[in-house]
Amino acid sequence: IFCGRRDMQIKRMGQAVDLSAIEQEAATLPGVTRAACVYDTAHMRLYLAVCGAITEREVTIALRERLPRLAYPDRVVCLDTLPSCENGKVARAALLQQLTEGE
Repeated sequence: IFCGRRDMQIKRMGQAVDLSAIEQEAATLPGVTRAACVYDTAHMRLYLAVCGAITEREVTIALRERLPRLAYPDRVVCLDTLPSCENGKVARAALLQQLTEGE
């Protein structure tokens, strides 16, 4: 039985958006050491968290030149570290909770 997607694609503005493609573009920016993109389905908001020596504004400006409009993150946040699982992968549920606290 198929119960949903396990890949990194979401539907936004009627188009499929691959979150890993956004992460890859962000990771190529000078000063970015790690990037993770998560989607809040309850509020239909796209978040991008980055680590490194770069500001949110610099990331936003650079990504607007590299990504199509529907792939722009609604919010970019610079963090010291990304929450991770025991195996070293990004703990996306914890990251989403961290980014949506206080909203």
